[in-house]
Amino acid sequence: MTDDKIVDKIAKLLRQAEDVTGTPEEEAFQGRAFALLAKHGIDLATVRAHQRGLDISDIPNAIDMLLLVRDPYPAEQKHMLSVLAEALHCKTVGLNNMPLVHVFGMSHHVERLRMLWEILQPQATRLVAKVEMPKRETFRAATVDEWAAMNRAERLDHLVQMTRDKRAPQSLHVYRQSWLIGFAASIAERIKQQEGDAANQAGVVALYKSDRERARDAMRDAYPDAVNTMVDQFSDDGFKQGARAGLTAAMDRPIDSVDPLGLPR
Repeated sequence: MTDDKIVDKIAKLLRQAEDVTGTPEEEAFQGRAFALLAKHGIDLATVRAHQRGLDISDIPNAIDMLLLVRDPYPAEQKHMLSVLAEALHCKTVGLNNMPLVHVFGMSHHVERLRMLWEILQPQATRLVAKVEMPKRETFRAATVDEWAAMNRAERLDHLVQMTRDKRAPQSLHVYRQSWLIGFAASIAERIKQQEGDAANQAGVVALYKSDRERARDAMRDAYPDAVNTMVDQFSDDGFKQGARAGLTAAMDRPIDSVDPLGLPR
């Protein structure tokens, strides 16, 4: 069977699945279609383009863009961009010793990330400058006699408090760093939820997976030795406060307003 015939067959199965949405037959048709995709190594974007009468040459490769981070907390802003990029099917690499993040993704996703960053970065900078670390009571570890007198529940509670105390920020700087990470995580969850709803309605969940793979491949081609980095210090309370702020942060442009293939609606 030629590639064109395979694409035709997969497209037909997907159309049949759409015709019986919400029934067991939908899953059966989708399963057969995705099995053929995997067997023949065909990109779902190719099939979607075929369904819309497009030539495969109309499907672009991933692009790249440099986005700027500013003081204060440039390292945490790079982390913010990475989290937001993942939610928008992109990949990023923070450039060492430079206030820049290299973004990879399909053009429409990269553009959405750029616009969102222009909205959120000033908000985050303004809000984090007002964040203060709450006062905490000094934790005192139990003596041997006090420990012996505790029941199991009291000992567990004491250990939990001890762990929290060890993870408590030693400075306002660490607290605010964690606030920014929580802020970004909360925004990312909002994006995923909103976009997930839109993608399910449009039937393009698998296409988004293809977009992520294209972004990942482009990133690996440019930075084959890139590795993930971790923060040195972290505050649970700072993260939670930032996450709460992220729930009400303004995202002016609807994230589902761009066609999945980057084409005009």
